[in-house]
Amino acid sequence: NPDRGIFAGRFRSGVGLAASFADRYAKHFNKKIGLIPCADGGSSISQWQPGELFFDNAVAQAKLAQRTSEIAGILWHQGENDSHNIEDVELYRERFFNLFSHLFKELNLPKETPVIIGELGEFVGDYDNGKCKYFKEINR
Repeated sequence: NPDRGIFAGRFRSGVGLAASFADRYAKHFNKKIGLIPCADGGSSISQWQPGELFFDNAVAQAKLAQRTSEIAGILWHQGENDSHNIEDVELYRERFFNLFSHLFKELNLPKETPVIIGELGEFVGDYDNGKCKYFKEINR
């Protein structure tokens, strides 16, 4: 999955849960697993809303895959870029449900289709020159 540079291009985030998850799942259930890579490291959930580029790309890639395969689940590991300020943290839940309600509708997925979410940090960070200074723990 291609990735873009973050923190002024000093490194690429490029780490995801998809490949290791698919490998373990395939071995455990003795099934063939295909992945539809649409991730973009360092993106915010605002960039994944309906009508935005990442959403449209994910829908197009998934519809192409649906020609020959069944979508059995969705892996989601995004959100640390939304920890820069409290407003994005507070709006994350609303944006998440908006994204997935539209995604399920666009792809005609059954409501039982699992969405597996990678754990994200529970903090709001203040980023200065690529270094994060934590300034508030999120109480849930």
